[in-house]
Amino acid sequence: MTRPSTNSISRAKLINLESQVLLLLQLTPTDSEVFDIRLRVYPGDDSIHLPLDLQLIVLNEAGNTSMEAQARSADDWMQLEFSCQHEEKFSVKIVLGETSLMEEFVV
Repeated sequence: MTRPSTNSISRAKLINLESQVLLLLQLTPTDSEVFDIRLRVYPGDDSIHLPLDLQLIVLNEAGNTSMEAQARSADDWMQLEFSCQHEEKFSVKIVLGETSLMEEFVV
């Protein structure tokens, strides 16, 4: 059973690649050391769908890909969910064509 979202912390960031997308990160504590993390990407620029082939990649502390998602035609959002321990580091990479942006996080 998931906890009420009132315990969650959410942050959003507008990212400019070849087109704009909105990255939303939601962090929900499960106990004293573990957090559930939900990453979502939504279209920006008043677009209805994500850019085709947009990639959302999660890298672990060593810089290795641990999970990824890729937008298909007519996707209006995409999501990755995982868990981290307190003070664990991870990076989120968003790739569109030749352009990419990486954000680093510490839980």
